[in-house]
Amino acid sequence: MTQCPCCSTSLLRYVKRGQVEWFCPRCWQTMPHWPTPSLSVSVGIPKPAPSQPVQSSLAEG
Repeated sequence: MTQCPCCSTSLLRYVKRGQVEWFCPRCWQTMPHWPTPSLSVSVGIPKPAPSQPVQSSLAEG
């Protein structure tokens, strides 16, 4: 659930002019929409190591 950046109250989602907007009932203000962080974008997730080429166990000859 999205929270107000000013007071941490749960924001109300509504549609205005065909676009989703957020409203804080405590601040009585429309809040800007910003993307919520997701695990795939988090900084703390390490990137996988590059794959190593597989060497053949068969001898050429």
